[in-house]
Order: sequence, then structure tokens, then C-alpha cells
Amino acid sequence: MRSLITGIGGFAGGHLAAALLERDAEVAGIDTATGQRLESILDHITFTKGDIRKADAIRDAVNQFHPEVIYHLAAITNVGRAWKKRRETLEVNVVGTSAVLEVAAELEPKPTVVLASTGEIYGPPPPDSRPLTEDDPTHPQSPYAVSKMCAELLARQAWESEGVPTVILRMFNYTGPWQSPSFVCSDFGRQVAWAEAGLVKPRMSVGNLESLREFSDIRDITKGYLLAAEHGQPGQAYNLANGTAVRIGDVLEYLLRSTKVDIDVQQDASRLRPADLVALRGDASLAREQLGWNPSFTLEETLDSVLEFWRQQAAKKN
Repeated sequence: MRSLITGIGGFAGGHLAAALLERDAEVAGIDTATGQRLESILDHITFTKGDIRKADAIRDAVNQFHPEVIYHLAAITNVGRAWKKRRETLEVNVVGTSAVLEVAAELEPKPTVVLASTGEIYGPPPPDSRPLTEDDPTHPQSPYAVSKMCAELLARQAWESEGVPTVILRMFNYTGPWQSPSFVCSDFGRQVAWAEAGLVKPRMSVGNLESLREFSDIRDITKGYLLAAEHGQPGQAYNLANGTAVRIGDVLEYLLRSTKVDIDVQQDASRLRPADLVALRGDASLAREQLGWNPSFTLEETLDSVLEFWRQQAAKKN
């Protein structure tokens, strides 16, 4: 299977590229930079440096490679950054998606396009905190969520009007090795590993620990991408979620129990946000039924992998 990944240099893109290579797939990618994640596999992929907002850059990559599947992962995904850079978020996430779909529509046969979306498009969780299904109404309430809702509409239009088979994956929170420390599990893992290695004083800075989140493992999310390309119904959206909420403080406590270093935890006022006492959770029944997707990793296994990754990074600095 000839597979092209937009955003291949990012967190999910790097994991997906590695998984495809393990399946002996031919892999190409486009991104503005390669990043450390790709260093070990760069010789085994076709990489194009380019901006997905520009259709010609995508067209160059596609014409060289002729993909059967395009995994469209390139996006601004940090909600906080999206609030600060609203116009850039719309340009990358909406204009970029439009450019990818424009190029895909020109090809014959047309490649399957798997679009990375988000559970954030559902908006606030329901008062009863039930897991949300794909049939629930969408009510995006952040620039990031709005941009992904627009991207979904473009993907559906490409299928219905131009015959581009598009499959949409709505990911809820997920984490794993190589994730940016701007996300909470990776942030905690790095702070613990840095303190263990003596790179910083044994002190952690945290925000609100009472918020509830669900976390999937990047390895399970990667499996979802692969299954979506194989079994996804064109025009359909699928939730990828485990449906279980966890208190952020419990994540921290598990990581602290995993180290022998006595670390002082301090709340940082600049990190404080209102606690989300009702978690946004997803129901992945449709993905199980149609894709054969089931999460395999426990939260503890996921956090262990995050901490081990940051320990390895810390060792390189000593």
C-alpha cells in the first residue's frame, strides 16, 4: 500500500509512518520539517518539505509518489495555540485540508483520504457525562474545534461531489512517546524524568489537578488510522476513544509513584484553568463494529511508555 502522510514530522505522523513501514508499506510524507521522530526512518521514506496550505506543494509530493491512501494529519492541534493564532489555525486546518482534497480529486484512481479530526467538535460534554456517539450534534466552541468541523465538511463534500473516498476519525485525548510537553501527560512525564536525572530541582509545576480527561494510547490511535484506510466507509466519521475518564491528579500520582525521587509539587497560577468536572468522553462502538478497532493499552502502560521516553531523553542530556 502506497501511503502518503501529511504532517509526517509530527507526533501522530511519526508513529503512523513507523507502523506502516513495519507492514512493508511504501511511505511518503510532507511537512515543514522532519523532526527528531523521523531521524531513524528518514532513509526509508520519501519526504517532501512543503506547506500544505499550498496545493502545488502537495501536488509535487503526490505526483512523485502516486499514493493509494493519504493520511491527512497536518494541523495545528494545540487548543491554546489555536486561540492565540486563530487565523493561522484556519489557514492550516481548513485551507490545508481543502488543498489536500483538491489534489486528491485530480487523481485517477482517487486515493482514500483519512482525515484526522477531533472529539472537540461535539462541544461541551452532556450533563450526564455519557460517552458521545457520532450521531450526537456538534457544537464546536474553540477555534481549533471550528477548524476541524470545517475540515470534516470539506471531506464530506469531496466524497459526495467529487468521489474522493474520505474517512473521518474523531480522536479524543491521546498520548504517548514523542508527544509535545505542551500536553499534560507528556509535560508531567518530562518533569519527573528531568528531576530524576538531576537536570532540574525536584520540583514540579502543575495546573488544575481536578479536571477529568480520557486518554488513549498513540499505538491504539495508530491502529485506528490503519483500520480506517482498510475498512472505513467513505463519508463516515468514527470516534476513537476509550470512554473512560481519569482525574488529572491521578495521572500525576501514578507518575510520582513510578519514581524514587521525592518531588515537590507546586501549583502554578499561570497554568490554572476552570476544572472540567464533567469529562468529554467518546463512544467508539461504531469503530469497533465497522473497523474492528479496540484499544489494547491500559492507562498505566501508556504512562509507563511516556515516562520511559522522557527518561531516555534525559539520559542524552547528561
